[in-house]
Amino acid sequence: MKKLNRIVAAVLLASLLAAAVLTAAGCGGSDQATTRGTELLGQANDLYDKTYYNRAEDAYWRAVTQLEREGNRKDAKQAREKAQNCILFTSAYPYDEGEVKELLAESFPSVPKSQREWWVTSGDLESMEIDSKPYYFSDVVPNLKFRNLDLLRADKEMEESYRKFVTTLVGGYLAVEPEGSVYRRYTRPASFRGETTLGIPRKKLPETGVLKLWWPLPILTGPQAQATVVTVTPETYVKQPPQDDADIGLAYMEVPLDALEGDLDISVTYDFTHYEQRFEVDPDNVGTYDRSGEEYERYTASYGNIAVTPEIREAAEEAAGDEKNPYLAARKIYDYVLANIDYSFVPHECLWPRGAPESVYVHTMKRGDCGAQSMYFCALARALGIPARCTGGYQLLSGDFSDHFWAEFFLPNYGWIPVDTSVAQIAEYPEGIPDETRKVFRDYFFANQDCFRCVVQKDVDVPLILPADELVAMPVAIQSPAALCDTMQGVPGMLVEEGWKMKATQLSGPTLTGK
Repeated sequence: MKKLNRIVAAVLLASLLAAAVLTAAGCGGSDQATTRGTELLGQANDLYDKTYYNRAEDAYWRAVTQLEREGNRKDAKQAREKAQNCILFTSAYPYDEGEVKELLAESFPSVPKSQREWWVTSGDLESMEIDSKPYYFSDVVPNLKFRNLDLLRADKEMEESYRKFVTTLVGGYLAVEPEGSVYRRYTRPASFRGETTLGIPRKKLPETGVLKLWWPLPILTGPQAQATVVTVTPETYVKQPPQDDADIGLAYMEVPLDALEGDLDISVTYDFTHYEQRFEVDPDNVGTYDRSGEEYERYTASYGNIAVTPEIREAAEEAAGDEKNPYLAARKIYDYVLANIDYSFVPHECLWPRGAPESVYVHTMKRGDCGAQSMYFCALARALGIPARCTGGYQLLSGDFSDHFWAEFFLPNYGWIPVDTSVAQIAEYPEGIPDETRKVFRDYFFANQDCFRCVVQKDVDVPLILPADELVAMPVAIQSPAALCDTMQGVPGMLVEEGWKMKATQLSGPTLTGK
C-alpha cells in the first residue's frame, strides 16, 4: 500500500496487533491447560494477526463454541469480542480494489478515469488491510465529495440543500437578535418531544440469554434546562432508570430472551427544552484557572479519544502562536481546524479502543466528521492548558434528530463555551454565497450555539455503566442503544442499529426562518 494507507493501517491496528501477539504468546489468556478450545483460539488469533479477518471470524466462533463447552468463559469472551471486531472491520471496509473502482466509475462518470485511478493508487482513499490486501471505506463516495468541492457542487441537489441551510440560518434565525444585553445568556428556548423505538424481529435474536441495552436519553446541562421521560413501554425491561443530572443519559434495560415470544418492540418518549447560547466574551475578563482543581485536571489531561501527543501539542502551539489568552487562543484553534481539517465520515467502530484515539486519527489523516473534529479541537485546546470536552448527542436543524457532537472549552468567568467546527464548514460548500454571509455563519459557531440541540452526554469519554471487562461496538458516542448479548453470534449493536428509529416534534420555540 501507499505511504498514507500504511500510516492509517498502523494507526488503526497497532494496539490490536500487540494484543493479538500477547494472546498468541500465552499472555492475558486463561490459566487453564491447553485444550481444543484454546488451540482453536490460538489459530484464530494467528489469522487475526495476519489480517485474515473473514477467516478469523469463522475461527473465533468455532473457538467460542468449544470454549463454552469446556466451561472456559474467560477465553470464550475474548474470542467473541475478537469475532465481533472482525465483523466491524469488514463492514466498515467492504470494497476491494476492483469493487471500489466500479463504485467510483458509477458515482463519478464525468471524472476522467485517470483521476479515479489516482484516487485509488495514491492512497487518497482510506483503506484497511484485510486478507492481506487493501479494502476501502464504506463512505468513500460522500467523503470524496466533502474533500473535493467541485464534486459536491456537481451534485446540485446536495449543493442546494447546503445553500438553503446557510442562507436561511443567516437571514432568518441569526438575523433575529435575542432580547437583553448581558455577557452570557441562555435565550430563545425550543422545546421538543422525542419518540424513540427499537424493533427487532424475533427470528434475528437468540432463543436464550439476555439482551442488555443502554438507552440514550437527554440530560440536564446549562443550556438544556428540562429533560423528562414521558413513557417507557414496556417498563418491565428497565433495570436502572435514567438520571437526568448525570454526565451521560442512559436507561439500562434487560430483555430476557427466553421469555420473548414475539418481536422485540420497545418505545421511549421524552420531552426536553434547549436554549440558544450567545456569549459576548471580554478577553480581558476571562478569569484565572484553578489549575489544582479536579475539573481542570480532568479536562486538560490526555486520555481516551482526546489524546494529546507531542505532534498534536506542536500543532496547537503552531496554531496559537504567541497568543496566551485562552479565549483568543481557542479562536485560533477553531480557525486552524476549519482551514486544515476536511469534513469526512470516520470509521469510529474501528478506532479506540480497538485501535487508536480519534484525536490521533484526525491529526494523522487531516480529516474527520463532527465528533472526530471536536475531539481534535479538544486535544489542541488541552495541549495549551485550556479545559475542553466533546459533548452532544443530536442536532435538530433539519427538524428531526441527526447524530451530532461538538466541542466546548471552559473559561472561569463564563463557563463552558460551545464550538462547532463541522457545521461552520458548511458555509464553504455552496458556490455564489456572499463572503459576508459565509463569515457571519462561521463566526456564529464559535462561542455561540443554536437551540436545535439535544445533549445526551457531556463528554465522549464518560464510561458507560458496564462491567469493567465488557466492550460494546462503539463506546465513544451513544446515539442509539449500546447493546451486549453473550448468546448472540454477531455484533448486538449492529442489529440494534437496524431496528432503531427516532422522531422529533418541535413543541415550541423559534424556527430557522426566525419566526
